[in-house]
Amino acid sequence: MKNLTCTVLIVFIGMMFSYGQCDSVDVIQEPGFEINAKPPFYNSNEGAWLTNDGHIMDQENPYEGNFSFCFANGSVSQEFDLLPNKDYLLSFWVRVPANKSMIGGVYKSLSNGNTDRIASKSWTETNGWEQVFMPFSIESEYLNLILDFAGTNACLDSFELCMVDSYINSNIIRVPQDYDAIQDAVDAANDNEIVLIAPGTYTVTETIIVDKPIKITSEYLNSGNESDVDATVITGPSNLDPLVLFTETATGAECTGLTFKGAHKQVTLECEFMKVTYCKFFDNGSDALNIEGAGGYFAYNYFENNGDEAIDADNSLDWIAEYNTIINPGDDGFEIRLHNNDGSLRSHIIRYNYISGADEDGIQLIDYDGDSGRKFKIHNNVIRNSAMVGLGTTRSGNTVEDFEGSYMEEEVLVYNNVFDNNNYGITGANNMAVLNNIIVNNETVGLKKLDNNSYADYNCLFNNGTDFDNATADPNNIFVNPLLKTDYTLEPTSLCIDAGVSFSSKNGLITAVYIANISGNSIDIGAKEFTGIEEVANTAPTVSLGKNEILLSPNNNLLLPSEVSDDGLPQNGSLTTLWTLESGPEGENVIFDDNTSAETNVTFSNQGVYELKLMANDGEETSSDIITVFFVDDYSDTAVELNESTYIEAEDYRYLVGSAELFDFTGASEGEIVTAPLGAGTYAYSEYRLVTFSEGSYYVWVNASGLDEGSNGLNVSFNGLENEFSLETTVTNSFGDESWVMVAFENIPEGVYPLRISATEEGVGWDRIFVTTDANEIPFETKPSDLKVYPVPNQGEFIIALKSTELTKLNVFNIQGQLVYNTEVINTLFASIDVGVVGKGVYVLSIENEEEIITKKIIIN
Repeated sequence: MKNLTCTVLIVFIGMMFSYGQCDSVDVIQEPGFEINAKPPFYNSNEGAWLTNDGHIMDQENPYEGNFSFCFANGSVSQEFDLLPNKDYLLSFWVRVPANKSMIGGVYKSLSNGNTDRIASKSWTETNGWEQVFMPFSIESEYLNLILDFAGTNACLDSFELCMVDSYINSNIIRVPQDYDAIQDAVDAANDNEIVLIAPGTYTVTETIIVDKPIKITSEYLNSGNESDVDATVITGPSNLDPLVLFTETATGAECTGLTFKGAHKQVTLECEFMKVTYCKFFDNGSDALNIEGAGGYFAYNYFENNGDEAIDADNSLDWIAEYNTIINPGDDGFEIRLHNNDGSLRSHIIRYNYISGADEDGIQLIDYDGDSGRKFKIHNNVIRNSAMVGLGTTRSGNTVEDFEGSYMEEEVLVYNNVFDNNNYGITGANNMAVLNNIIVNNETVGLKKLDNNSYADYNCLFNNGTDFDNATADPNNIFVNPLLKTDYTLEPTSLCIDAGVSFSSKNGLITAVYIANISGNSIDIGAKEFTGIEEVANTAPTVSLGKNEILLSPNNNLLLPSEVSDDGLPQNGSLTTLWTLESGPEGENVIFDDNTSAETNVTFSNQGVYELKLMANDGEETSSDIITVFFVDDYSDTAVELNESTYIEAEDYRYLVGSAELFDFTGASEGEIVTAPLGAGTYAYSEYRLVTFSEGSYYVWVNASGLDEGSNGLNVSFNGLENEFSLETTVTNSFGDESWVMVAFENIPEGVYPLRISATEEGVGWDRIFVTTDANEIPFETKPSDLKVYPVPNQGEFIIALKSTELTKLNVFNIQGQLVYNTEVINTLFASIDVGVVGKGVYVLSIENEEEIITKKIIIN
């Protein structure tokens, strides 16, 4: 049983049977592994076979290995997962005696308990062992597939399932040979064609939009060499969001073998299904792979130093993420929001991934009210060095980890993972099965909050601050050193070997562990099955720079914290390190005492926010981490959670930079404003950390004023989107109702984002801030003499907040007194005005009704 092997058919199938290139899909278990298990053999995807007869293991005449599977007169079946919208080929060997027969098929399990046939075939007498093939297609859903065979005295052996590559004979469009720009090549491609990008760095200033099913790739398509991935880079400015967008009409597209650097978000998916494989994502400001109402297959990718999440999933469809490496994400490795959808089932499978150094959680599941119909399987991952939680759950849409777990109703199966050296290992929920995991070296708690149906058994817990908190330990957990090697395989003497469980059913949670690669009498505890004494594989050095650093002026020198560790491999390698400045205020630099030493001092010349990177190389592998240094006047690590309408005091900033300072001012909301004093320069801003509760438009009002007639410049940015305007319409040196100005920000996602208010002229000050999602809500009461115009300045399109709904005449004059626009409005408190094409400058707006005539200057730019 230990020596079972599968015949690999990827090359020969394409040549002999015209099925195209086939990529192996490892979800079908060899029959027979349940020989020592106790009935029932029922499983939840990827598990053992269910039989209804007295089957036997033929150990005398198997096709290969130690035995084949034979049955007297009955059937055998197995459930498994597959990706949708793909063609598959199942091959296996059969032996059918004379006058006997066998039938087999692939079926979809329906919610009413019935099945729907996808493909089936029958076989009669064979000449000994014969190889047979069963092609089939999976449409939009892939949950609860069943492979079923029935017959008399027939035998089965050596299954191999593969996914047919639909792009194998596609036309290729080359960049730059055929088209200089990637977007032009995409636009020229027809459905199911390939855009192949030659080695080079491609800097784009606008999002590349893919709106059709095509494959975008590099020479990696032909070579399979990682060097071709490294050499083909798409990059863009820090405010570009995203670098590449696959729209709803791109279902079936593929992105493979490319490197993405910089930009805000890098790759955003909006289509029902696509593949992102063998790509690399480095050093961007927000999410690397952003799954927006989309699904697909995401595998063999590498993520490093992404500003927010490596993989972010909002309102997502079915997807599988496997064999990804995620290093030092700025927030979470995976963040999945459990948005409620139309009630259809959703499956999310996270397996065989390596996640290290998350600034918040390795995997974060964000709960909302009700059951979203989602089911999670999280297995065979290594999650380590998370600043907060290895696997965390939060409640009520909260993305800020609070270590309290959640009450999520969705089923979560967590098995055969390693949670090592996190703050918390796991924070649980109401329907979570935790099995066969190694939970070690977690600083505070290994496993917290398992409520209702949740349970934990057959785990190994060791050297945690506390093993269990608000979670009951079932009897089969062990509390010993698991003896992990540096690559997270087990030492030969580990008590985790053969100590796991392959099937568990408790409290309605059914976990059948996929054991196709079992190498002992039972499955092991941990992420990697022990297969014997093998040479330890070289792993990249681990670089950890810890939390962000705060450096308060006038001190401008900082000893940089760093932890660099290595496994000592390769044997003839040497560990080297290098510090670099990744970003900072425009034109600024820093001075390292020794940029080749992991522990060194750095000196800053001017205040601002700096990102410094430390890279470590062992001669073969490289990894890095980025630390953010806030060199500021004042710092308070606060966050403001927004609701539909939220007031923020100016002094409730996260930090102050440059010449910005708090100033006592009579008449201000709380008696204080933030100002850029006269004579101190214009490099002055305050930044606020805002938590948005939903995606959409946010209207930011700022009560601002120039402290004299010449102080009128202000800039407001939210999530990197900037708007600069003048304060000509506000009252000088006053922070009353007449000094509110407004700017709108569209398409702000749900999450945590910076709001920055900065001066563009000396003498500008700002008081209270008002943020709302209602375009018609204003933070002041209108009076008969009020005339509010926003936004200021504008490009000829603006809104006037009126006192009365009576008939009102509106006139716009240029500075020479010439009428350039006039209209009348009635039955509204908000008049939308578009004066058309006029020159930039100062204009006079006149409003006239039965009670009064009011005039006001406006600026059109």
